[in-house]
Amino acid sequence: MILIAFGSNLSSASGDSIDILRAAVGLLPDRGIVLEAVSGIYETPPVGPGRQQNYVNAVASVSSEDGPAVLLRKLSHIEISCGRRTGPRWSARVLDLDLLAYGRMVAGWRGNITVLRSGDKAVPGLVIPHPRMDFRPFVLRPLIDIAPQWRHPVSGKKAIQLWNSVRQTRDAKKIVKIAGSDWIE
Repeated sequence: MILIAFGSNLSSASGDSIDILRAAVGLLPDRGIVLEAVSGIYETPPVGPGRQQNYVNAVASVSSEDGPAVLLRKLSHIEISCGRRTGPRWSARVLDLDLLAYGRMVAGWRGNITVLRSGDKAVPGLVIPHPRMDFRPFVLRPLIDIAPQWRHPVSGKKAIQLWNSVRQTRDAKKIVKIAGSDWIE
């Protein structure tokens, strides 16, 4: 199972944040990425320093013939197509797409070396699964919509267990579901 997180808290020529998430999902097939399942959309508080608007977040399960490095580059191209511009870390985003997990692959964890598929090039900083996903309510809440039994390849914990470990945090309590999985139709 390949998992991708979607987030936005700025509008662009594509519309508001929900429109931007829709546009991003719409660009997946053009890049050879097949949408298998998508969560509802959640409004979540921003993470990091500074004041900014709340985000809208979703998680999708996809399939692709591409290895993780090529897939990551394609996700970056989708971000740019939807209006993302580079900015400081933790800043507001038109679109943020994160590769959360790529099957059971573990790469970049404590010196772990993983041979990537033929045609993939090593990507500095590519860490799979995403190193902070297991304590981010804005990722875990939508993830349990589509894959509550998914197991983290490093910890072995199910998505629902990871969510239960953060659900009482201040940020998790502020999460509001604003759309069901029908938001892409």
